[in-house]
Amino acid sequence: MNNDFWNERYSSDEYIFGANPNEYFKSKIAELKPGRILVPAAGEGRDAVYVATLGWEVMSFDLSEIGKAKALKLAVLQNVNIDY
Repeated sequence: MNNDFWNERYSSDEYIFGANPNEYFKSKIAELKPGRILVPAAGEGRDAVYVATLGWEVMSFDLSEIGKAKALKLAVLQNVNIDY
């Protein structure tokens, strides 16, 4: 799959996988002390933004430019910063 696939997938206004973090990710991150974290294949940013709300310094990336824009929008809505 390439960036065209993901750009098309994320092109709607809604968050395809929702704005809340993946439940498994959420349960595992709860076991760790906040620090610096890399969130690869971040898509629309739900997990990256979530860990930022917990005080983590977040770096993330994805193939999709549309996913990045939506992730940064979600970060603003949650009043956090992520380095995408």
